[in-house]
Amino acid sequence: MENLILKEIVVHEDCAEQLRKILNPGRYVLSSEKYKDFFIDRVNVSAIVGMNGCGKSSIVEILFRMMNNLAAVMLKDFERPAAECMLFVPGLVADLHYVLNDVEGKLECSNNKVVLKYGQEQFEWNLDKTVCKHID
Repeated sequence: MENLILKEIVVHEDCAEQLRKILNPGRYVLSSEKYKDFFIDRVNVSAIVGMNGCGKSSIVEILFRMMNNLAAVMLKDFERPAAECMLFVPGLVADLHYVLNDVEGKLECSNNKVVLKYGQEQFEWNLDKTVCKHID
């Protein structure tokens, strides 16, 4: 069984303000080792909490936009009958740190570039180029 943990999102200073909204640039922890297997083995609970208007929904929107940009570059050349064209969201500058099956990974979105790291593997897509670059 696969185990995915979203650890943290880092929103950079040069992330477009209309994407950040009221969210300040910085590091936002989504999961902590402190609460791993808090109740019983393999059951973890996470929540985004804060005062009204502090940017909780903006964190979730940035997460979804990062996944959208990854899908947009990966599926750029795929025919998808009856599906809308995937649109890349420009101006997004953020990192998502994750763990999949005990292997650390990172999704980096930086304007027109998307980098997906998983262990020692790294894949890069540049919106201006059609090729995916695999780096060992």
